[in-house]
Amino acid sequence: MTITAGGTSSVTVEFDLRKNMVDPQNLNDIAYKLKPTGLRLVDNADVGTITGTVASELLDPPCSLATAAVYLYERVDEVDSFVPDDIHPQNEAYVTSVPVLAQAGGEMTYGYTIGFVPTGTYAVALTCEADLDHPETNEDLIFVTEADGVVVETQETTAQGL
Repeated sequence: MTITAGGTSSVTVEFDLRKNMVDPQNLNDIAYKLKPTGLRLVDNADVGTITGTVASELLDPPCSLATAAVYLYERVDEVDSFVPDDIHPQNEAYVTSVPVLAQAGGEMTYGYTIGFVPTGTYAVALTCEADLDHPETNEDLIFVTEADGVVVETQETTAQGL
């Protein structure tokens, strides 16, 4: 990111609580800790949005809205060579995650929106085990479905259903 002297810049800092908030597992310490990992700084002039619906059959039991989340990954490999992974410290492709939410309207539908995504190519993946994902350990999460080759363009909204 370049900031011009005397110019104006607009940036967004995201605090990804999935990566920042850590339970110290210390019985004498009831507070959570915030770590400096999981911070993202983006130039608002070079971002877009990914939004999509999630098929309701993917959220059938045992999945629930309380545990369903869509994870976003940067892509550097060939499209269709993507394998989703949890948020452990060695997973450098992980960008952020968002919950799946019920959408307003007559028929029950579900969706997600990921904002402030820098221009580029990404993958998204749906897990029903987001509550089991801890930032300091490597879990074997099950991802229900994924989409690879999601292209984000500046100031555009990319639709990607799951």
